[in-house]
Amino acid sequence: MTAFEKGYRSFFSTAVANRAASSGVDYVRGVEKAIADLDHLINVELRFNIDGKVTGASAETLKGEAAEYWHSGTHNIDATVKDVSSRTRVLRSRVTGSVDVKGNWRDSDFGLKYIVNGEKTAKAQSQTYGGKYDKYKNRNINKGRQFISYDEYYKEQYGKYLRECTKSNTEPLPFE
Repeated sequence: MTAFEKGYRSFFSTAVANRAASSGVDYVRGVEKAIADLDHLINVELRFNIDGKVTGASAETLKGEAAEYWHSGTHNIDATVKDVSSRTRVLRSRVTGSVDVKGNWRDSDFGLKYIVNGEKTAKAQSQTYGGKYDKYKNRNINKGRQFISYDEYYKEQYGKYLRECTKSNTEPLPFE
């Protein structure tokens, strides 16, 4: 074997080892970042509302939001560990029927509810604009007041959702 061949083989084996080490460092940094992102979400984002003020929400309310961050964050850590591109984010919307956790893949809009028990959670999850409109309408009828149409009510609720998206710098889902 010539000196050139020995040098080439030595260079090649060193280059492969360096590339493998570099990939390992990138992988560990990616996992560490995903963990740090979850830590930030739980310890900073959860403590402040979308206006940047310290939230005055009760522990009961915050535990539901913490669950959204937990599910989204642990999903992102798992995706990083498995080297897949799927990621999620918490939208922090409180508008009826809005998405709580959104993924970066098709059909990845999730609504999460954590209420006192399973029955109340199911009831909260099943709440619709129609049901809320009926309550609104009946309340106004009982008080002898005028009320807006269902379409106007729905558009008003969607407007609230759009304002939430603007405050939290998230892209809204289309009006349907």
